[in-house]
Amino acid sequence: MACNNIPVMTTERSTVEIDQETSREQAEGQNRKHRFYYPWEESDLVLVVEQEKFHVHRLILCMNSPVFKAMFTGQFKEATSSEIPLPGKKANEILDFLHHIYYQHIQEPVEITMHNVEYLLKLSDEYQVQLIFKPCVKFLTDVQKTKENVMKLLLLADRYHLDNIRQGCCDNLLKNMKLKTMLEAVDFRDL
Repeated sequence: MACNNIPVMTTERSTVEIDQETSREQAEGQNRKHRFYYPWEESDLVLVVEQEKFHVHRLILCMNSPVFKAMFTGQFKEATSSEIPLPGKKANEILDFLHHIYYQHIQEPVEITMHNVEYLLKLSDEYQVQLIFKPCVKFLTDVQKTKENVMKLLLLADRYHLDNIRQGCCDNLLKNMKLKTMLEAVDFRDL
């Protein structure tokens, strides 16, 4: 029906109101649905990021992260909470992060790319998830160094103390770049 907010009689005793807001929420919900959107296979914890809920398993997070393990087994309020807000995080980044943690269980890989490596490194470093950190470092080691990505690679190498990546950038690219090309490659917002 094209009419919004108009009561429609379905039986003599009840009316159903078609609500534009409800329809919009349903449409948005369908766009946001992912593996962690609903409770599944005895998930026992909800991470809340940007008002989006991610249903996860304490045990899986504990097995992959000493930080989560300390949160859930120590004297922190998270140990007994059923919902844990993660302020300052982005939902799409947490989704990729969870896909990597759960990869052995859900078989939904997320490829590491120049687009997502920065936030995957950040999250895996913050939560000490070697299962993600090491493949990110391998990606940065193996990725072709170009004048377009060299400054981002150097920034990440410096931030996470990845000396071999820093050295690779310097040896393979920077020593052959002219000063003008180097200045073009620098994005001063990243420094």
